[in-house]
Amino acid sequence: MLVISASFSQTPQAGTERKVEVRGESGVAEAITAREEGFWDAWKNRRADFFKENLTEDSVVVVGTGRKGKSQVVEEISKADCLVREYSLADFKAISLGRNAFLLTYRALQRATCGGKELPAMVYASSIYVTRRGVLVRVFHQQTPSVT
Repeated sequence: MLVISASFSQTPQAGTERKVEVRGESGVAEAITAREEGFWDAWKNRRADFFKENLTEDSVVVVGTGRKGKSQVVEEISKADCLVREYSLADFKAISLGRNAFLLTYRALQRATCGGKELPAMVYASSIYVTRRGVLVRVFHQQTPSVT
């Protein structure tokens, strides 16, 4: 079992934009965390290309507006109706689900609006990553708004 905990108050560094290759379970928690930070940074900066390159074709995203596939997510990001003022990610935990599959859970604080509506200030999120041809890609993501 892999576990990592950290708190971030800034957007990720430029290094998270590159493809993350995984060559064994050593360091995979850090690679998955960097990849997830890359998704948040791409959302903030309206970079649909990042989502297009790093989601599997059969990926599923479940958020407050429902379940979406890759093409819907890429289209929504490219429409740019969300304004992300800031975010921070913390309390990361990565768990191996078997060979080449990993679950990442964490907490996100955000100040953002989509379609003119304020998003929940805190969400709990989980993502499942797989390695395909040695490259780490996201196959599933979900967010649950905090009730506290």
